[in-house]
Amino acid sequence: GDFFVAKYNSTGDVQWVRVAHGGYGVATDTSGNIYFNGATAGVIEMHCGKFDSAGELTWERRFPGASGNQVALDAKGNPVFTALLNATAQLDALIVN
Repeated sequence: GDFFVAKYNSTGDVQWVRVAHGGYGVATDTSGNIYFNGATAGVIEMHCGKFDSAGELTWERRFPGASGNQVALDAKGNPVFTALLNATAQLDALIVN
């Protein structure tokens, strides 16, 4: 199913809410960007992306053959995604099997 990401201010007021597909993990960076990792419901497909601090979707990727799991940030603030490999998956120009 779908999941939502909601951003609140320090007094508990909702700033924005966004819906994305099949969320499992989220991570935030020091600029307030939010990265998500999940799977599309009913499909073996990793679905990951990034919302900026205003809640705008800045990018997303879907990778058939993988099921999204978690996301973390490395020491430089770059997102690192994990997934279960169910079949050969293509991540941009890379083939993983």
